[in-house]
Amino acid sequence: MKKNGFTLIEVLAVLVILSIIMSIGAISVINIRNNSYEDLLETKKQNLEAAAIVYGQENPDVLKDKCEVDNYKSDYCAVVTVATLINGKYFKSTETNANGEIDLINNVTNKSMKNDKIQIYRKNNSIYAKYLENNVSES
Repeated sequence: MKKNGFTLIEVLAVLVILSIIMSIGAISVINIRNNSYEDLLETKKQNLEAAAIVYGQENPDVLKDKCEVDNYKSDYCAVVTVATLINGKYFKSTETNANGEIDLINNVTNKSMKNDKIQIYRKNNSIYAKYLENNVSES
């Protein structure tokens, strides 16, 4: 007599193989998602720096401190927050926080970036900005 169908062992083996393949796929998708969040955050930082440059060009009187940026000493510096750029209409954000207020959210940590700082400085009669990496985002 000939048996038709699969044995229990064969079905379990197929299920184990499928679960391994799905686990590998899920890990890959999570890694891709995390990398895209990091790329998005880096783009936000670059856009903030560009907005800070415009702020520094339009408000040269705020550049009155001394600082050192990447081994360059400048007599014309200022540190501004992301909130200053948003409130001054130099950076437009469509993101909101839990209170419904305009905010900028760090996609990696899911926290507010409004208190993060950007250093603006003058070098060779041009304005530059650098996002300060040691920022501590608050929620």
